[in-house]
Amino acid sequence: FLHNELGEESKYQIELYKDVIVDKYEELTIILKEYGNDKKVQKFLLGTFYKLFFLNTTVLSSLIEEKEYQLFIVLLKNITYSVDDKVIQEDKDIQEINDWIHIIFEYILKNEEICMKLNNEPFFNRVMRNVKEEKLLLLVEIIRDVVDYAKDSKILLISLKHISTMLSYFLESLDIVANIIKENDLIAKYKELNSNEELIMNNRIVLCFIDVFSVLLTTEDLNNKEYREIIFKKLSNEEFYMKLHNVMYNTDCLYDEVFKRSKALKKEEKMKVPELEEKNIFFGLQTNIMKLLSNFCYKNEKIKQFFIDNPKHFYPLLNHIKMDKCNVFIKEWTVLMIKSLCDHNEKIQQLIKDLKPVEMDPLLKDYIINKGKQDIRMNDQQREMYFNILNKKDH
Repeated sequence: FLHNELGEESKYQIELYKDVIVDKYEELTIILKEYGNDKKVQKFLLGTFYKLFFLNTTVLSSLIEEKEYQLFIVLLKNITYSVDDKVIQEDKDIQEINDWIHIIFEYILKNEEICMKLNNEPFFNRVMRNVKEEKLLLLVEIIRDVVDYAKDSKILLISLKHISTMLSYFLESLDIVANIIKENDLIAKYKELNSNEELIMNNRIVLCFIDVFSVLLTTEDLNNKEYREIIFKKLSNEEFYMKLHNVMYNTDCLYDEVFKRSKALKKEEKMKVPELEEKNIFFGLQTNIMKLLSNFCYKNEKIKQFFIDNPKHFYPLLNHIKMDKCNVFIKEWTVLMIKSLCDHNEKIQQLIKDLKPVEMDPLLKDYIINKGKQDIRMNDQQREMYFNILNKKDH
């Protein structure tokens, strides 16, 4: 009844707000406590909160009491939300809950100036701070979905005021992931770490934010929002660069020594190498770090200067221009990173020119020599010279 009545004029909404939310607050909290896990209660309450708290600016501006705000937080903490397509298709209630969650947070992201402030803190920031653990991941996934949906229109919905909050949570989760990787013997414990809840949760948050920042860093917003400027200001420092570098460096041994990621192995050798399943937390980990680096290097003069001053940190990244069984597409992201760094920068270009030839990637060499000869368009003299070079051990 309440949900349906909220479709009427705003003056009725204000009366309902006073009668139900203010005067009957204790009764409503009992309902939430007793029936908060009921999906039908959840979806109707979400619709009620949306119509009452967000679409009615009079109510919105008066939402200053901590207890009233906590109603929304309690509901959010208990919400039944799923990202599993099969579950969503089979359960209409969950489908509607997902829809309401997205509608509400899209509105919050898009209308920061309208949304209320509690204790001079933006509503979005307040929610992010109070909803922790798995529900924080829920909010981050919603942010990612909202940004991804808007990118083609080039009218991004993220308020500039939210960027610093997102960056803080991203850096916090990145710290946790980097420290767990650093403090553990990955070769001995990679299976054990794959079930580490703290690592899994924070890694997913990091991956979501990488997707978000990838859009914000590379999309020219039609409203001229300077996302790059704000992100660079927060992250353009040696500490951040080194954190990404260390994650790459500390995981190299796992991929190289355990999974022989870039080795062309014989059948007998392959049988001794464990398989890295796609659901394992380390599958594609480096790919995502390189994706962030690639997008972060785009039009970023500070990181270019960092690599110019620290070539010992630049050259190891170039090792990822090769086929990698454990990190699909890392080669492509590395190429994009190099392209961004070389753009209008002769010093970076010179660093690459100064490289000496080394043994070719074994997988690529094996493909070209044994399978790809017929696909290479060159005359006999060129082909003979090229394959002689490939087979030289000192190149």
